[in-house]
Amino acid sequence: MRYINLDDNFLMLRKTLFFSCLIIIAFLASDADAKSRNLKVSEFVVMANPQIPHKFMQDNKPAGIDADIVKLFFESEKIPYRIELIESDNRLLLEAKQGRADMLLLFSRNLEREKFLIYPDISYIDITWNFFVRADRANEFRSGHLEDLIGFRVGATEGISYTDRFWSSNLTLDKVAKNSLQITKLLNGRIDTVPLNTINTRYEAQLGGYLHRLHILQPPLKFKSYYNVFSK
Repeated sequence: MRYINLDDNFLMLRKTLFFSCLIIIAFLASDADAKSRNLKVSEFVVMANPQIPHKFMQDNKPAGIDADIVKLFFESEKIPYRIELIESDNRLLLEAKQGRADMLLLFSRNLEREKFLIYPDISYIDITWNFFVRADRANEFRSGHLEDLIGFRVGATEGISYTDRFWSSNLTLDKVAKNSLQITKLLNGRIDTVPLNTINTRYEAQLGGYLHRLHILQPPLKFKSYYNVFSK
């Protein structure tokens, strides 16, 4: 698959991925002791929510920028690993909380998650989230400010920490468990607007041939750092 450069975030991503790999080394130090004692080392389990172009399934195996970097690192270090893609942030967090996932890709920071996740000092990537609407309805919206969206049906995905103000606002929220359902709902008129990862949504829309049907509201809902996190 050929990657399309839609944002400067890609350049930042490639630079910061290297630091993420260094962090993995520290967490595998205990495994090195096991190897020296000829003990069997279990697979390092990496889990993530599929998001093109970062990580997605292609030919029945994980692909994308993140998957390529993970593969390059673990294979070069001869460390057994596997990548699992699950379309639910709540499910991913549960897997980490119960110790079935060693590492989660692309998670923002909050106090509740810090109870069972270890966050590195260096963020994986900084991502912008905007409200998306159908292009043919763009003139119905004044802006992406929360107060200007009251009265509209707003899509929301359980397990995603948009902002505290978003969840405590008086918006009419239409909640789903899988973020991948949101664009279909928006284009079919089942919701009026939805906050989404801006670069991923634009990328998928360009590949899918429906970018012209979308309009991005300004200002962004948030500009936030995301991390590769480890289960305690």
